[in-house]
Amino acid sequence: MAHCDAGWSRSHPLHPLPISGQYPNDKYAKQDFYPKGYVPISSDAPSLYHIDMLDIVNQIATVAVVVLLIAIVAILAFGLFKRLQSRQPPTLPSPPTDLEREAADFLEKRLTEAFARKLSDVPKPPTRTLVPIKGSDFVLPSTASEMRKLIKKFSRDVIYFPRVFPPVHPMTSLSFFGGYPIGPKDFDWPCDSKTGEPRFFMCQLDLSTLPQTNISQCLPKTGALYFFNHAGGNADDNLVVFHAGPTDDWVEINQPDGIPSTYSASHSWNDYKGGPGPTFPKWEVRPTKALHYPTFDDLCWAHNFDASDEVKNALYEDEQTYMMRQQRERVFGPATIWPDGIQQDFKERGARMLEALPPVWLGVQIVLGSRPYNTRASRNSDEENAKPEEVQALEVYQKLRDRMRMLSKRFKPMEIMSAEYRAEFASFLDQSSFRQTPWNDAVDFTIEKCLSHSAETAALISPDQIEHVRHRVNHGAHQCGGFPGSVQGHNIDNDYSHMLLMQSYPDRGQHWEFDQLFQYWVKEDDLRNQRWDMVFITCEGS
Repeated sequence: MAHCDAGWSRSHPLHPLPISGQYPNDKYAKQDFYPKGYVPISSDAPSLYHIDMLDIVNQIATVAVVVLLIAIVAILAFGLFKRLQSRQPPTLPSPPTDLEREAADFLEKRLTEAFARKLSDVPKPPTRTLVPIKGSDFVLPSTASEMRKLIKKFSRDVIYFPRVFPPVHPMTSLSFFGGYPIGPKDFDWPCDSKTGEPRFFMCQLDLSTLPQTNISQCLPKTGALYFFNHAGGNADDNLVVFHAGPTDDWVEINQPDGIPSTYSASHSWNDYKGGPGPTFPKWEVRPTKALHYPTFDDLCWAHNFDASDEVKNALYEDEQTYMMRQQRERVFGPATIWPDGIQQDFKERGARMLEALPPVWLGVQIVLGSRPYNTRASRNSDEENAKPEEVQALEVYQKLRDRMRMLSKRFKPMEIMSAEYRAEFASFLDQSSFRQTPWNDAVDFTIEKCLSHSAETAALISPDQIEHVRHRVNHGAHQCGGFPGSVQGHNIDNDYSHMLLMQSYPDRGQHWEFDQLFQYWVKEDDLRNQRWDMVFITCEGS
């Protein structure tokens, strides 16, 4: 038995404490008096350290069984995990990330060579041959001089139509674009054979002034040829009219009623009071002969040759572009750039802004008809806390606006504005806020209309204003003969079975806002026999 100096001994954990009444002779049997788990040491008490070995063995066996079961479960779980892992698809090893520079370059070179060998094994489609070639196929030369000879060999004659600019009044030429046709008094205006809708007039050519080409030699030597169209581009008959003359008693032909608008929605202001409506500005032209050189695509479609050498292909395109620029500069003069002199004071508004606009009522009608404007005074005038002076400024502006609208309807477009009315319009501009694009359109169109209308209105245009619109009227795309322009590829088959009688592009100076390329086609036999009813039109573009 162990003893404690304090006089107390904790009972053994494997031996329960004696309970009250177990030992009748024990004067300390009442356990409620002592702290729980402690009994006083006395010679009269029984031994509290009697150990039952069977209980110890049972508890050790229980712990061993529990440990064994845990080990078995762990082994089974590990085996199941390994089995599931073995069923997953193998992952590809990631490429090395730290390749040396030389190794990376070498690998890229090998991959490029392998890809090139793959491409070389793919069969190439044969080049389409639309025109039979006599003899063997040619080879593109490698020098610039030889390439220019080859390009010139395949050139075609073309007639361009440079404008007479500035125009000379009175206009007496029978070759012009826009305006009204000049012809005999009994001129029959062409209409759609199905709907009866009148065609709008495009241009007129004096056949006696056409230079000699493969197309002009099939046309009559005198008389005039008139070209008509429809804004939608779906006209299929009554497109070309011919009158033989004599031309001495010819007059300007008034257009019939019912001609549809020739302008898109973005240029609807052109149909406003005094706008051109279904009539285009009139510009006299000088038919001029030139050489038209085929583009590389034209050459590929027309001939069968080896086009695999990219260096030679690029040389061809460079020389063709250079040669075409020379031809155009010879016919139209040096290329013009967009000037910015007369409209650089747009932000200064008022009188400074009005200096760019010719003093005729057409410009006022276009500005008021476009309706992109507003007053800066109305910015806060609609708010509840608007200041009285802001409301008053808005009322003043509205009165001025209504007065300008009333005046613009009273005068004809090409009537000259008085200094008083011009000052009122300057005040209106000073108080207005609108986008610059409609203003630019108003300035450009009014200048062009004044130049082409009459000698009196042309005298109102300053040299700076003339130079401002020169880039718009110096248009070099309209042509008779030559290689047709291509947007969607519809011209390819027609080019080898028909003649290109006329081709017209969208033209800002002419106000042709069609977004389309019109091509008039006719067979050579029909052209020689004057079968104008056989002329048809195709549209390239939107």
